[in-house]
Amino acid sequence: GGSVIYVKQNFVVHETIHGPDSVAVCLESDMGKITLVCVYRSPSLNDKQDTELLEFTRSIFQDEKSIAKFCFGDFNLPDVSWLSGTVTGSPSDSTNALILRQKMYLDMIHDLGLSWLLTTEKTRRRLNKVTGIMNESLLDQLLFTEESLVNEFKLGPHLGKSDHVTFSTELNVSHSTTLEADKAVNEERRNWSKVTLEEILEWSQEINWDIDNSNSDDNISVNDIWTNIIEKLDTLTDRIPFEMKTDNIDVNYNTPWVNRSLKRAIRYKNKAWGNFDLNPTVS
Repeated sequence: GGSVIYVKQNFVVHETIHGPDSVAVCLESDMGKITLVCVYRSPSLNDKQDTELLEFTRSIFQDEKSIAKFCFGDFNLPDVSWLSGTVTGSPSDSTNALILRQKMYLDMIHDLGLSWLLTTEKTRRRLNKVTGIMNESLLDQLLFTEESLVNEFKLGPHLGKSDHVTFSTELNVSHSTTLEADKAVNEERRNWSKVTLEEILEWSQEINWDIDNSNSDDNISVNDIWTNIIEKLDTLTDRIPFEMKTDNIDVNYNTPWVNRSLKRAIRYKNKAWGNFDLNPTVS
């Protein structure tokens, strides 16, 4: 499990926020600050961890620093019908803990007034080796506050041995600080070539790599272990000297004819082609 967000270097990151197996970044854009959130809701989360993830997601969307927010990832809500925006199931499921948890997430989405991108697509495919039946479900989703900024969308093949397909979407967001097509940017970075491998190994031996579990009254979570490791790696990285680097950054501009109606039409067209690629028909 876990989440990662890669940010192109011409975007300024104001803040990085970590949650349970999830991460959020606040970026500067031409229109103001925007927030991207990557979520992984593991099916093995206990009630406490699931509540922490729910509140983490809610707090990000309630933060008013950003003018637009986008949340993507594996929400693992198999009983949610994204076509109707409801949790499916019979009345007897009202006491089912798994159903109730999924309803809490869906209630949060409705309370915050969020929109979602996928409705009938299938993002997870797993073959039942006993029955030979391909089980398909929609577990991944993109939630957002500004529909006009969601441009293109398409499904792609799975990565490695994952049973989830990939999906990509283009956000109509850019960041530029000059009218030049290319801008030379000076940035201070760690220069790893200034130290030898022997020095790094020697420094690493000075670090206590045991995981600190003294402040936890329960089993330590994967997220806590990862945070602990990152803190230890940071102490190693702090010993690497800085050096100024100069990069050329390509600045992209929005074309004036790309308005909200056109972007919606492009998105619907790409979804239609995505559906056709998944279930092609011959006339």
